Amino acid sequence: MTITTFRKLEVKNWFDYEENKMDGFVYLTEDQDIPTKPDYIQNYYHILKNNDGDKKYYMMVDRGEYESDQIIDLENILFDWLEGECFEGAYKIEEVKQ
Repeated sequence: MTITTFRKLEVKNWFDYEENKMDGFVYLTEDQDIPTKPDYIQNYYHILKNNDGDKKYYMMVDRGEYESDQIIDLENILFDWLEGECFEGAYKIEEVKQ
């Protein structure tokens, strides 16, 4: 069985497409380079830190909006959606420190 590895990188002061500063986590595929400077967070699979909501984390995926205090809840939703989109079978997440 093939296991696809995603690298999880915490990012601070990145931007959304409206130039708002965002904090959160991006998930890089094996063929993506680790960013060396802030970028648009929407250019990557991502989960945001939710500074304005009731829950700690926020994510939009496939026209759905999700919030949770546990990032694993949103990661499960994200990777269920990604299966078939960019990988098949099992996956693992490795945290990357910058």
